[in-house]
Amino acid sequence: MSTANKIKKPKLQTVVVLGASIKPQRYSYKAVKLLVKHKHRVIPVHPKLLHINDLAVTNSLSEIKTPVDTLTLYVGAERSRGGKNHSYTDKNRIYIGYRVFTHTQP
Repeated sequence: MSTANKIKKPKLQTVVVLGASIKPQRYSYKAVKLLVKHKHRVIPVHPKLLHINDLAVTNSLSEIKTPVDTLTLYVGAERSRGGKNHSYTDKNRIYIGYRVFTHTQP
């Protein structure tokens, strides 16, 4: 058996970007763009958007029916001030608990 037959292709990673944005200056937009560039399967999630570039946007985590390898979370400054605790639940019983700290530039 040749070495070429033994090498496995890397598994296509599915990455959810919760808080995706259509604004190019936002980190969530940059994340989506780079993840696509690096050949990940990207599922952007935003409650109101329909598309980001050529990607269809999912409006809630409960709509995602495929297995997810990584969930990235982007929250706006208004939700992240003061190190507040946040959580999210939906019909699929996904629970995310996180504590957000922000760094503001002087």
